[in-house]
Amino acid sequence: VRIGGKYPKPIDVRIIAATNKDLREAVEDKTFRDDLYYRLNVLAIRIPPLRERGNDIRELTDYFIKGFSSSKGITYSVDPRVYDILMRYTWPGNIRELENTVERAVNITENNEILPEHLPAHILQGTGIPNINGEIVLDHEAVSPTLNLETTEYNLVLSGLEKSQGNVKKAAELLGISRRTLYRKMEKYNIDYN
Repeated sequence: VRIGGKYPKPIDVRIIAATNKDLREAVEDKTFRDDLYYRLNVLAIRIPPLRERGNDIRELTDYFIKGFSSSKGITYSVDPRVYDILMRYTWPGNIRELENTVERAVNITENNEILPEHLPAHILQGTGIPNINGEIVLDHEAVSPTLNLETTEYNLVLSGLEKSQGNVKKAAELLGISRRTLYRKMEKYNIDYN
């Protein structure tokens, strides 16, 4: 029934809404409209954060690996130690952080096998597992000296984009290269930073 209307109008629609806030609490705090809450609150499903779903980490990692393998036409494998490390990490960025971690590892592996050295230093440190011997710390990222120059270049491009909050002009200035060169490197490493 339209607001101010008298007769119902048939419609067939489903609304799915998602939030990371406790809406019931927000209604009580008067930071969310109660009438909207009661319209939306037909069936509430709570999806726990990834840190509470440790058993899902391996399955999600395999899912992301399969997707990257398919898109690149390369079959990647995962060292079993990597699963152990990933399952010990707390994942404050949830599934997006896991997907980005897997994509990073896929992009820097040289022999199509993802090893612990392909994981960021903060994930290795967060597990209490020591970093790889001979590790070079590059802007809070762990890079093994066995990795090639392209890996270092990839990490520098990402670092510049992160520091400039995605502003390509500022990132190019930080890196001491032209915008055109930075765009070419972003294309080369399949970096989409929006």
